[in-house]
Amino acid sequence: MFAKKRLMRWTTCFSFWTALCVPLHAQQQDEKRRPVREQPTNNYRTQEPSDLAQENLNRVAASAAQIRTVLAKDEGLLVELKRWVAKEATDNGQVVDDANLTDQAIFDRLEQDVVFRSLATRLLQWYGFLFS
Repeated sequence: MFAKKRLMRWTTCFSFWTALCVPLHAQQQDEKRRPVREQPTNNYRTQEPSDLAQENLNRVAASAAQIRTVLAKDEGLLVELKRWVAKEATDNGQVVDDANLTDQAIFDRLEQDVVFRSLATRLLQWYGFLFS
């Protein structure tokens, strides 16, 4: 008799919790499926810069001497620039020449290529060495 009451109590508790949890779980699943509403944003921030603006921004750079000073202090940044040169060659379907990955080649390119210097400037800003 005692075991039968215990079984009945356990079955009742189990049924009660199942009745509560199943709808709750289903509700949580429905919330996951709903698309998240995007917050309205200022159009100024979401617009991509025009081609002209992008081209002009690609010419904004620190001087080669300023960049070289920072690169001399942090060799990891110099390696990151070399990685970018290798990626650029790969993206253009070229094999990177070892001569293009020397420190001097990077410094020479900083002197001659304003777009590369702009990229280096953004890299240094990203890592907190130069501030805009």
